[in-house]
Amino acid sequence: MYNENKSVQVDKAVEVALKNKYRKYPDRKDPRYFEEILWPGITPKFKFSKNRKYKVFTIGSCFARNIEEALSDIPNIVIPTLSFSVPKAEWPHRPIQSTFTPYDCIVANSYSKSFLRVVATHLSEAFNNVDYFPSYEIVTSIGLSAYINDFVHVKNEIVNKVTKYFYQQYFM
Repeated sequence: MYNENKSVQVDKAVEVALKNKYRKYPDRKDPRYFEEILWPGITPKFKFSKNRKYKVFTIGSCFARNIEEALSDIPNIVIPTLSFSVPKAEWPHRPIQSTFTPYDCIVANSYSKSFLRVVATHLSEAFNNVDYFPSYEIVTSIGLSAYINDFVHVKNEIVNKVTKYFYQQYFM
């Protein structure tokens, strides 16, 4: 059955997509590809002033923890979630490299990251002071070479590059 409202929504979606200068997936000739990393084109909703303190909250996994630690080195950033952790007594019972689902851990990880990404988009669209920085997408665009041998933890040099990119994008 034809629905005029859905047709209008599709037309609007196509119009918005055609205005997006980043809509085509880049190749190695694209200027966003440098230092062997594909850097997504982003337009921050806001900028941080270097003269004020800001609270920055992250969501995610151990990579988010690495980003939190790197961001905490920036003098005007406060990371309230940095002190949150699973008690060490629980570590043997809650290994980060496993899943609590019946699915392969690679599939379960992709699902959980997708879910977090949808939530992050909804929050970013609902609140002016919430934005999404695509650190996960940056790291996964590199491939397995971005990780140490366990394929769970991101190499420090990659964390530092991603943090530097965040700083370049969000600070005036």
